Amino acid sequence: MSQLLGLSFDCVSSPSIELKAVHRPGGQAPYGWGFGWYPGEDHAAMLVKDPTSIGDNAMTEVLRDWKRFRSTAFVCHLRGAAQRITQQDTHPFLRSYGGRDWLLAHNGDLRADAIRLGDEPVFSPVGRTDSERAFCWLLARVREVRARCLADLGWARLHAWLSELNALGTLNLLLSDGRDVVAYHDRGGFNGLAWARRRPPHETAELDADDLRLAFPDGRDTTRTMVVFATRPLSREPVWAPFLPGQLLVARRGDVVWSSHGEVDQPIARPGAGEGGAAASGPVQVQASAAAAGPLALEVGPAPGGPAVGVAQEPVPAGRPGAAAREYALGAGPA
Repeated sequence: MSQLLGLSFDCVSSPSIELKAVHRPGGQAPYGWGFGWYPGEDHAAMLVKDPTSIGDNAMTEVLRDWKRFRSTAFVCHLRGAAQRITQQDTHPFLRSYGGRDWLLAHNGDLRADAIRLGDEPVFSPVGRTDSERAFCWLLARVREVRARCLADLGWARLHAWLSELNALGTLNLLLSDGRDVVAYHDRGGFNGLAWARRRPPHETAELDADDLRLAFPDGRDTTRTMVVFATRPLSREPVWAPFLPGQLLVARRGDVVWSSHGEVDQPIARPGAGEGGAAASGPVQVQASAAAAGPLALEVGPAPGGPAVGVAQEPVPAGRPGAAAREYALGAGPA
């Protein structure tokens, strides 16, 4: 079972990431993983991935010991022990557009044949995964509305697009442009997704789950505020909260700035409570969701330097983002 990990820090940080599965006795099955980040606060991403790690090796040592991971945004994917796949099909995927690199990781299965990219797509998949095809479709939509970064889109519009993709199967997804880290949870609750906002002073400097350990050996990083998205909670701290089905959260520099479901209610650990200790609940103030206020129309504008494409202006029924325009929006333009 694949797992997602997304991190957003208030200041550049350098986590140490240890893949615990490669150290287990007898655990010699290939273990696929990939990690992407934006060095410093650059718009250019770095990507390191290995589709078939066996035991500890130079690549896994880089994750654990390299001190130059420093970034405010990380997108990570653990595929686990599974059939051998190629480098081109290993998450996360990277594309350049709008003067910046974009990263995407996906957990789930989509009907790839239903994601139409057109005869001469601007973005084409290198590999064969449904995930990379969905990535190309999303970036084509971004280009059509002349957005240059995630924040240009309008979060309700992005949520509608992801809801349309979700109609083609199961979808847990992380997406980043180096500034924002977006997490979306499958509308049917597939595989789970959780999040936490950790604020100093931290009860522990490590986050420890079944497959990985996340540590912060640099003393500067123990004072960071961070938002963590993960398939499963990475600790027993009471700060973790589950995503709601179909929910989208946007993190920027260690804060949650938008939720598709209005205010998000996150447990807040009391100082000194420790793991499993008492916690209070409190709302995290975020920008209100436009989708919650009423119907949303998905608008697709002309592509820069190319022919105009159709505009889908049918209102989307409340509670079913993107449903009315689904067949149109998943294509490359009018038939």
